[in-house]
Amino acid sequence: DSTVTDTNGNYSIKLDSGTYTITATGDSGLAYQDSIKVINGDTAKLPSDTLKPAGRLCGTVRLEEGGDPTTVFILFMGTRTFTWPDDSSGSFTTDSMAEGKYRIRIITTLDNYKTLDTVLSITSGRTDTMPDTIVLKYTGIPTPKNVAINYDTMKQIVTLTWDRLDTTLAASYNVYRRNVDSNTVFTRINSSPVADTIYADSTGVQDQTYEYMVAAVDKNNTEGTKSAGVSVKVVGAFVLIDSVNLGYGAGNSEIIFNGDSLLAIRTNDKITVLDTALKVLSTFDLPTNFGNGSGVMIDQSNKIWASNYTTGQVNVYSLNGLLVDSLRDSAIHYPTVIREDHKGQVFINTSIGAYVNEIRIYSDSAKFISLFSNNSSSIKTNVDDMLFDKTDNMTILNRIDSTVTIYDNLGNIAKTGKLKSYTVEIQRISNGYYIVKQDGNSGILNVLDSEFKLISIFGTGLGIDYRDFGTIAIDNLDRLFVRRGNQVLRYKISK
Repeated sequence: DSTVTDTNGNYSIKLDSGTYTITATGDSGLAYQDSIKVINGDTAKLPSDTLKPAGRLCGTVRLEEGGDPTTVFILFMGTRTFTWPDDSSGSFTTDSMAEGKYRIRIITTLDNYKTLDTVLSITSGRTDTMPDTIVLKYTGIPTPKNVAINYDTMKQIVTLTWDRLDTTLAASYNVYRRNVDSNTVFTRINSSPVADTIYADSTGVQDQTYEYMVAAVDKNNTEGTKSAGVSVKVVGAFVLIDSVNLGYGAGNSEIIFNGDSLLAIRTNDKITVLDTALKVLSTFDLPTNFGNGSGVMIDQSNKIWASNYTTGQVNVYSLNGLLVDSLRDSAIHYPTVIREDHKGQVFINTSIGAYVNEIRIYSDSAKFISLFSNNSSSIKTNVDDMLFDKTDNMTILNRIDSTVTIYDNLGNIAKTGKLKSYTVEIQRISNGYYIVKQDGNSGILNVLDSEFKLISIFGTGLGIDYRDFGTIAIDNLDRLFVRRGNQVLRYKISK
């Protein structure tokens, strides 16, 4: 109903019993009174009011689950006024309205959202902005938020994390994955409900890209909407940096570093020296009677040690192939492994029986020091590979019984591990992991943790055929060097 005032501003109107709001409009402005109670037979006298300039109110509304804000309506109860957000930002502005406090109801046309009742104030002559966003609460199964992905290239594990939801609404989670490259559909990959907000997936295939989504499940086993997708490409542990062609095949070869500066490669009776940028510094031939390839080592003084498997002779050369020393120790038989510790001592294996070796220690001037021993008793084991860590603990690989043993510098056994059959080479990464080459024919590379437990297998990620694999080495910067055919390839750890 409506009426007009007399010249003194007085008005009257007949109404049925009820509660009303009064809005006055005139040339000088607006006025508003709320919750006016009317009872049949009674006359309600209202307090005087004054027309004032109109005011406006700006605000922002958001749906808790990220629904479209333009589905929201802001109703000014008891009036004919309502408004809604203009766009997906959720921003809204009221029409020009009289000063006063208004009872507001905020609703959405979407399902599973609570209605919000509140009170908003309009101030005459001003446009006010609400400091806080109005949020409509979701009553359905919520969608997981902030899904993040981490990929461990060495372990080949994709780990997903997300924010924990209200446990009264989300009892567990399901994880979905699809192959982006093959354009497959999303398939659930967890075999049982995921109670925590973390999930690890190790079933991806190298060089494939996967997209993941997470969905919450309520106590009735009803699943909610899937989260936004996150993607990752499953790559190999190492990525190729560059390569060099040596001009001759791999043959019976070995590759070794003297720390992080020089690389020596022996192929049968040929020695090639490179720097870590794969620049060839020198190439020279060993004597023609030096056997069909055996051990090689480049020491801290940049001298190259090469052994003759048949005679047991060990020659020491300069980088340019000049013979500077020759070790002719009658106690050395069938040497295959030559290594140097950080003190400059040289360790050479010598056969004392079928698949049984002792390790003889020499100075950098090729003088015999002692046998590698424990309490004056020499350590006897098959030696197929040997390496030292920064504290000069020695790691010995025995391919015959597929074991690896770490000795401290007193010869005590510090740790042992069991490997896959016929593991022929071992290298250590600075994080304590190991790279081992399994089987001289297939050339499979395995990544082991510090306890020698297998954590990943790779081969295709390096983009080479491991049947042509020569040998591997890792420098102090964790770069992997691979001898394959007539090439040397350099890799770095994938990030």
